[in-house]
Amino acid sequence: MIKMLKNIFCYAFILTFVMCNLCGCSEFNLDFLKMNFDDAVQSDEQLGVEGKAVPYNTFFYDQLSDKEKGYYKEILSILKKRGEKIKISVNDKNTIDKVFSCILNDHPEIFYVSGYSIQQGNGTYFSGTYLYSKEEVDARQKKIDEYVVKCFSKMPANSDEYRKVKYVYEYIVENTEYGAKQYDDQNVCSVFIDGKSVCTGYSKATQYLLNCLGIKTILVTGFADTGVVASNSSGQSGENHAWNEVCVDGNWYCVDTTWGGGFSNNNVSKDGKKIINYDYLLGTTDEFNVSHKVSKDLKVPACTHRENNYFVREGAYFEKTDLDQFSKLVNSQLKQKKHSVSIKCKSVEVYNSLQRILFDEGKIRNYISKSNGSEIYMSSSDKLLTLTIIF
Repeated sequence: MIKMLKNIFCYAFILTFVMCNLCGCSEFNLDFLKMNFDDAVQSDEQLGVEGKAVPYNTFFYDQLSDKEKGYYKEILSILKKRGEKIKISVNDKNTIDKVFSCILNDHPEIFYVSGYSIQQGNGTYFSGTYLYSKEEVDARQKKIDEYVVKCFSKMPANSDEYRKVKYVYEYIVENTEYGAKQYDDQNVCSVFIDGKSVCTGYSKATQYLLNCLGIKTILVTGFADTGVVASNSSGQSGENHAWNEVCVDGNWYCVDTTWGGGFSNNNVSKDGKKIINYDYLLGTTDEFNVSHKVSKDLKVPACTHRENNYFVREGAYFEKTDLDQFSKLVNSQLKQKKHSVSIKCKSVEVYNSLQRILFDEGKIRNYISKSNGSEIYMSSSDKLLTLTIIF
């Protein structure tokens, strides 16, 4: 039996929401996330802050003016030490907002900070808004470290950057349920400790893990077309959303682990694993613009390369109607004991042709026998020209 689930892979799950061994993974680094900024941190007698280590990713810091970078360093040092009522050298609220946003975008490891407050009089005094006590922060950090070690313990040794990103994408999707958690769903604790999160938690967890692997990763905020009409203060349409940009082999790509969740939290394939939507693994800006819009005030790199796109790397990008290519792809999945296959087509003609041959004419059974899948489900995206077949 073949069931056609037209155009739901990319959007149906969103509507549902709205309504190796360890030694082989020695390349990851937990320590840098706990360090202070390099010459970024100035000694502060009130906090006792002194540090000489550099966090890997300072993308938003690098976009600031020299003066703003100085404010960034001050506020970061306060947050690292959970400081309160510390005098800072900037008085303008808009500048503080800007710098604070840059810090949170660069530092997913500051999971215990939800905001800030200032008191102004004889100077400006800054206090972080902290979600947990110091003891609870330490306890949560221990659980986060355990999650990271467990995650990377199964990553194949000597993985290249593409394989590392793919591994993290799949691991987060397979081990996270979509849903709000009070207090924690805007930070990494929701994914690493609770196993349940929304887009911000997914994206920060992705950033955190890839940073540990030495892969530059940006937190991107904006709006997503979920099929629900919504308005927001920026004048841009769509639901508030967060995703990532990742630098692989020197080029930037878009990644959305939240939308990688596919149909729904409970939808699994024959092998018992959650169905993964690969449409959002290392895509281009143009592809993401179909459904994702970056906030107008956010400057992020244009993603124009395709060499490390999932479909290209996995031999699942179809430039023509090539049934031999399809057969090899299915056999490869079966050998890995996987029960789904995703493909992307170069043109509408190829996309329509494959659907007609495989499903309208029923020739899918030439490649997937009933013993491998008594029922076959197919979902498609007319906008992205992708097909996902689940058996």
